[in-house]
Amino acid sequence: MLQKCLFWGETVMEYLVLLLLGLLLYRPAAFSTLLFVLLGISVISSFALEFYDHFRQSKTALVQ
Repeated sequence: MLQKCLFWGETVMEYLVLLLLGLLLYRPAAFSTLLFVLLGISVISSFALEFYDHFRQSKTALVQ
């Protein structure tokens, strides 16, 4: 199962890189906009995962 998820994750990343390169060549403004959107999503998801991990650890500490 994990191997299948890793395969699809790599495939999606490859297509995303090709999309970004295509946008860079044909529409530089769209490339920079998409890059900032992806960067924003990455930062927000990183903070969300940190918050969830902190919440989960504090919840398990209260149970014990």
